Amino acid sequence: LAGSSNKRRRSYRQRQHIDALPDALLEDVAAFLSKSSRALFAVAMMTPSSSWGNFNWNRKPSASGKAILSSSLEQWDVLDFMDIEKSLSNGDVSRILACIDAANNVKILKLTGFVNTGRGLEPVRGSAVIKQIDFSLVDEMKDIEPEPMFSEESVVPILDSIVDARQNSLMYLQLPRR
Repeated sequence: LAGSSNKRRRSYRQRQHIDALPDALLEDVAAFLSKSSRALFAVAMMTPSSSWGNFNWNRKPSASGKAILSSSLEQWDVLDFMDIEKSLSNGDVSRILACIDAANNVKILKLTGFVNTGRGLEPVRGSAVIKQIDFSLVDEMKDIEPEPMFSEESVVPILDSIVDARQNSLMYLQLPRR
């Protein structure tokens, strides 16, 4: 009798993982999040935390990630990172951009005040739909701590690929200045 209760308890614990939640429920929860938070939620559902330190630009959203993003994919014209933690790594930014297919969906990309800007922009390489990119280091009212790092070696080739894209739409580029 004691053995059967342990068996039941173990199988109950195995089913408690968030992956076991129905996609419709995740979609309903995501409806209460801002767009950028919804993208972060989808990224969290698309990759195991053990791989978060690695760049994986070609990874497509999982079924759960697609469900989370489904109500907002047509709304990614503007991606403004203002309401996201500024200390995200380049890998985090990369996964967000890849998850929403930013190269084909985002028209205005605002990275105002972002602490790390560099390789994380790889998913927008060659985009023909981006019209505006804002790399401003500070907004009008406050300083950013720690000192922001803008990697020209990583960003310039990505910007070149956008400018060189056939029928590129880029009309405005705000570079960082202190």
